[in-house]
Amino acid sequence: MAAFAMPGAAEKPQLTAVFAVRHEQTPRALRGRVFAAGAGLRITGFAAGATAAGPVASRSVAAAPLLAAVVCALSALPCAGRAARPGGHTTPGARAGSGAR
Repeated sequence: MAAFAMPGAAEKPQLTAVFAVRHEQTPRALRGRVFAAGAGLRITGFAAGATAAGPVASRSVAAAPLLAAVVCALSALPCAGRAARPGGHTTPGARAGSGAR
């Protein structure tokens, strides 16, 4: 049970951060579209991950979580090397003092 609970619990702070950044960085008039597109991409990603993990898990159950860890690490590469911006923001285009508090 812990193997199922831990990833779910670990994902929620990350999902909350994604929503916060998306809300802060998206113009008010486009938020609905951006959130809908993000939800669609998320569901597509779940399906693609299940499609990739199925054959891997059928050969080695231990390899499936390893594949997930590798994909997670690779997903961070586009952000690697970005220096923190003044005001604590690390996202491009972020303005100091912007966002909901």
